[in-house]
Amino acid sequence: MTFASHLRELRTVLIQSALSIIVMFFVISYYRDFAFDILLYPHLTAVKMLNEQSSDLRIEKPELIAYSYEGPLITFLKTSIYGSLFFSLPVILFLFWNFLKKGLYPNERWKIMLFGTMSFFMFIAGVAAGFLIFLPYLLYFLTIYSFPDKIGATYSFSSYLDLVILLTIVVGIIFQIPIVMAFIANVGWMTWRSFVKYWRHYIVVIFILSAVLTPTTDVVSMLLLAVPMVLLYFLGIFLAFALGKKA
Repeated sequence: MTFASHLRELRTVLIQSALSIIVMFFVISYYRDFAFDILLYPHLTAVKMLNEQSSDLRIEKPELIAYSYEGPLITFLKTSIYGSLFFSLPVILFLFWNFLKKGLYPNERWKIMLFGTMSFFMFIAGVAAGFLIFLPYLLYFLTIYSFPDKIGATYSFSSYLDLVILLTIVVGIIFQIPIVMAFIANVGWMTWRSFVKYWRHYIVVIFILSAVLTPTTDVVSMLLLAVPMVLLYFLGIFLAFALGKKA
């Protein structure tokens, strides 16, 4: 194919990707009530844990407020846009892979398919873990430290949405640690023995990173992020051993 033909094919891929995002945007907009119910899961789970802990901390009906007239509309648009990008990701990746694989050798296709597939599913697993596990407990501890039995809890939905997006993406990226380690071992930059040798150093770095990435200063939130990162590191050692370059 000529360079112009590649550009035309790339344009088709970009148009199809944009269409998939637009279609998903309208689907989420149509089922917006259901989408908001899912989005509120971490918050409502945290409130449920508070209610079960003590009657003094009971928050029967959490109030989500907007600080401006256009606030709810902007929040709804942000929710739909981020949701459409996330749920269109498999289609977009498939389209770009179908475009790129034609210029790759078989061994290159195998490597990209292997590491790309693992990376995709680990990212989804990280987003799910951040949304279903890490966020509810983080919100729970944040509420505990805000004295809910003395101060009325009123939440800005916009800031809540920003927190959900930030932390789910961060945890999704953190779940790439084993894949990066396996890739480094596969190309021969390091071996699994090197990762085993320096595991203490990595744990120190992991705790420093978790302290920086956690938006709060409490130890519990830091441990909620650091412990999975340590487990992911040891998973990375196993993958580096299995997929590493053989001597």
